[in-house]
Amino acid sequence: MIHTNPRRADAGLSLTRLAGAIFVALLLAACQSVPMTTPVIFDNAPIDQSAVRKTKPAKKVMPVAEIKPAPQPAPVVLLVTSENPAYRSVAEAFIRTWPEPVDTIWLNKVANTDQTIQDLIAKQPSEVIAIGAPAVMSLESTDLRVIQAQSFQQNSLVRSVDAMPEPKAQLQAWVKRAPHIQRIGIIAGAAFAPAMQALAVAGHTLDLEMSTRLVSSDKEALFEFRRLVPDLDGFIFLPDDSVLSPTVIQEIIGHGRTNNIVFLTYNQLMQKLGAQFLVTQDAEDVAKGLVQLVKDKDRPNQALSRFYLHDLHGSHRIDIDG
Repeated sequence: MIHTNPRRADAGLSLTRLAGAIFVALLLAACQSVPMTTPVIFDNAPIDQSAVRKTKPAKKVMPVAEIKPAPQPAPVVLLVTSENPAYRSVAEAFIRTWPEPVDTIWLNKVANTDQTIQDLIAKQPSEVIAIGAPAVMSLESTDLRVIQAQSFQQNSLVRSVDAMPEPKAQLQAWVKRAPHIQRIGIIAGAAFAPAMQALAVAGHTLDLEMSTRLVSSDKEALFEFRRLVPDLDGFIFLPDDSVLSPTVIQEIIGHGRTNNIVFLTYNQLMQKLGAQFLVTQDAEDVAKGLVQLVKDKDRPNQALSRFYLHDLHGSHRIDIDG
């Protein structure tokens, strides 16, 4: 039988309680000495959404637009009837004058004119410069913008550089070189009636006697010329192939020269057949007029500022005043 000392047991209990009290006191002191700056968040506590950093949505990447080259201006196209020196000189002068590349089509060299015109329509040039009447006629059924040169066929829908110098200026230059000319005859078909009338009006202002005849065939032209011969000193050959065939031209020149009639023409072939005077345009002057018409799309027809008068003694450039 074991006997316990009551006093010793009470002492042990007292020590245990004392130790516990000391531990609690130390713990409280520690908590007071360390301030709490960050709140303790427990897993099951509600979360303040304003305190949570939100993730920004990713920026949308916009596709880069394809950079297309600036559209090039439509080219200017030269449509030239043939390599006739008069046509070629104007074409070459324009190419030298125009600051950009020029497409040139020689109509006499193409295998199929209709296909060439269709290809030209598809290209949609800014302007087509038609040199010579056949080139102009090949474009009549198109909607292309056309400027004509070296063509006596006038069209109200087509702008042009005048094919003929100012009538009064050329008559003055001609009479100055052949002063005995006072009575002048002109024969033409309907297409050249305006040109014939303009020359007649200009001649009257210079006190020249002007005789004009409107005909419809080469036989009629020859008949009327023979009737006029006794009353003529000079005769103007307009390049009207509708009433002037090569045979009739030769007959008129032969009969006229026998009767001392002086001829003025605008065609080198007629000069070779015996016409004493030839009027031609100055190629550089025509090219300058074409450039002005291309640059200014509202500009009306361009008059010539100078021309050449050729005779047996050489060529003389005539500058037109005004």
